[in-house]
Amino acid sequence: MILVKQKLSLKLWQTILTFFLFVGFAIAIFYFRSVLDRDGIYVTGDGQIKLYQAFALGKSEDRNSECLYRGKPQDPDYHFFPIQYPWAIFRIESPKCVWEYPPFFPWLVSRILSFLELGMGSAMRVPLIFYLCSAFLTGVLFYRTSQNFGLSIALFFSFFFSFPLLTVLDFSENSIFLLCLLGSLILFVLESNPYRFLGMGFLWGIAYAFRFEALFLGGVFGVFLLWENRKEGLMFGLGFLFPFLCLSLFHYMDSGHFLGHRFVSSVLENQNAKSHYLQRLSLLKAYLLGDSLMVGLLPFQPLYGFVLVSFFLFRKSFTSVSRTLVFSGLVCLVIIPLLVTFYAGVGYFGLRYLEIPCLLLLLGFCTLVPQKNISSWVVLFVFLGTFYFNYHSTKEGLKVLYRSSREISELQSFIEKSPEKVIHTSLYSSIWIGRSFWERSHFQIQEEAGFQKIVSKPGEQFVLIKSPKDVFISPDIPKRLFPHYINDWFPASVKVLEHRHFLNVDLYFLERLQ
Repeated sequence: MILVKQKLSLKLWQTILTFFLFVGFAIAIFYFRSVLDRDGIYVTGDGQIKLYQAFALGKSEDRNSECLYRGKPQDPDYHFFPIQYPWAIFRIESPKCVWEYPPFFPWLVSRILSFLELGMGSAMRVPLIFYLCSAFLTGVLFYRTSQNFGLSIALFFSFFFSFPLLTVLDFSENSIFLLCLLGSLILFVLESNPYRFLGMGFLWGIAYAFRFEALFLGGVFGVFLLWENRKEGLMFGLGFLFPFLCLSLFHYMDSGHFLGHRFVSSVLENQNAKSHYLQRLSLLKAYLLGDSLMVGLLPFQPLYGFVLVSFFLFRKSFTSVSRTLVFSGLVCLVIIPLLVTFYAGVGYFGLRYLEIPCLLLLLGFCTLVPQKNISSWVVLFVFLGTFYFNYHSTKEGLKVLYRSSREISELQSFIEKSPEKVIHTSLYSSIWIGRSFWERSHFQIQEEAGFQKIVSKPGEQFVLIKSPKDVFISPDIPKRLFPHYINDWFPASVKVLEHRHFLNVDLYFLERLQ
């Protein structure tokens, strides 16, 4: 009786501690997001394109992918549209400009905000909500699998206070993608109903609606399921097939290709799509070990080195579940960097394609540890030792975001000097358009004739962002667009009202003369 009471008391304290840790984690994330948005929505790069798409879909009942463009009355053919590859593609037929991203994530966010009667300023919090739901489910999954409270907490923070956190602070669908796959993994690990594999495949198919790589991840996972049990693998494939066919039909009707605009733009037109194997191996090294542009997985979080070694030590304890998790994770960890052929971000921000493989590895590790009589203190010691590097990398990534938010706010303040129009001399500066996309008409102009057409009234004031001559052009951008990133043009017949050099660009507040 005393032993039962002690166990109940321990469970209670573990529950209380878990609750406060999770609430503290949630508060910290939302607080940091509010700091980033202190002077207005902070969003750059890919995230801003999805946010513009969400804004457009929120104002329309249609789920089309046409680009939002304040300058369309003056430029109906999108000749001076300021955003191109890899975020927008153009075609001859109508509509002439479409976002390449699937509309499901922006549409879902816009509908959630509409239902809650919230403005677009709250859009950046929606991915965080899904992220915390994913975190909660992962904590439950780790604990139910390991039955080790300390290990489950260590695994939780090792995964969620890491590069997935840096991803979700952008306007990213990754958290919804992760939530769908977690639902599938819970069915795989915790449920015993043989028909659960239909549900697993279906959830993996829904994940495909949000991120294209679910197609490859699901294929690898399904192959290992099939290897372990033919019936289970076939049921998984059957469950995946229905959402996949529906999405393929949608993509074909929307883009003319059953894999959608994203595949057409990012894969078929990718300059590195036919990269030499040495280039692909160098990218694999960058993803796993890092290079001059990117912090690799093992320098960011050395824990995965320990996990990989542990699989070799535990190889005699593998079950069908652990084999499927571990080998799926290992294959995806190696093959994905060889397939994507470009950096998913520089510095601390390029590991988002490895999130699911890492989750599979950690979950596989979790299924193996209880089967070995290893002291939890030893495991926790290793986790704490490696977590220092993870904490340092994550903290440095958060510092980069904070500094960037302050710099973007300063740049936005300069843009606000313009009554209406902002001129970009190249596509290089499009990553910093941010919230001004709704407030000002942005144009990318590279010749005097275009300037005369867009800024036609004498005395008209506008902001011009002049890119540097020497800029880094991502290797995944087609060469036909290189000239749009490098340009030394400057308009004639203007009066300089103010000039600043900031963020490696020259900012001008100008007034048109006669």
